[in-house]
Amino acid sequence: MQAQTEWKYDNIFEGRTESGNTVTFDAGDDHAHGPSPMEAVLMALCGCTSVDVVSILKKKRQPVTGLRVSAVAERAETSPRVFTAIKLTYAVSGRLSRKAVEDAVALWQVALEADAMHLRTDVYTSVGVLGGLVAIKITGITMLDPIIAIVVALMIIKAAWELTQTAFFHILDVKLPDNEEALIHEVMERYRGRFIEYHKLRTRKSGHLRHIDMHLVVPKQITVEAGHALSHQISADIEKSLPYSQILVHIEPCPGGCERCAEECPKTGAPRPS
Repeated sequence: MQAQTEWKYDNIFEGRTESGNTVTFDAGDDHAHGPSPMEAVLMALCGCTSVDVVSILKKKRQPVTGLRVSAVAERAETSPRVFTAIKLTYAVSGRLSRKAVEDAVALWQVALEADAMHLRTDVYTSVGVLGGLVAIKITGITMLDPIIAIVVALMIIKAAWELTQTAFFHILDVKLPDNEEALIHEVMERYRGRFIEYHKLRTRKSGHLRHIDMHLVVPKQITVEAGHALSHQISADIEKSLPYSQILVHIEPCPGGCERCAEECPKTGAPRPS
């Protein structure tokens, strides 16, 4: 990819992309002929995140109908007046899952963070080289050069480790967070009187999909139809709390052992079907 900028007159510049598109930049105070270069950078940031978020939502099969990204930036008081802070606000429309939107924005933030850390390592390298040259010039101790190089290398390794920790769980299957598993337990508590126990609860998250697997122990007295209906009701309620969940419930009969098992289940009060 290539781009170039040509000075036209006064504070007016024209940018041209490899694809032949042009943008007029106005570096004057009124910006009457186009955005300033820094305004263009801010708009490009909004454009980049918009493209990624819409793409991710479409891949999640979310019916997104609109997206507006607003940016509020703070700049340094002295030259060079770089951006010191940028706040992005996302306004999304459509019948969307809140969690899906949050995941889409989070995935884009991971990519942006990776770019920022890559830039940070470049800064470390440049500062290390400059610092080494200055230190050797002042002290005449040549051993400072490899020492500074080792310090810079350790800082780069630290940045790489932090990035790996941040991005690792976005590309691998992981267990559902504790707060999401708590929602599963809440649903099961609502059905407590209709089963004996549940165990071997296993959860994992793959992208935006949640996979939930459990064993449900039911009284011997209930029919296959009743057990099947119960598992479907539980699955439906869990999916309401956790959209995009694929739920598998293994029905197991109670092993028995109770004196009244022949008449009714004392654990749930379920009567024996006639």
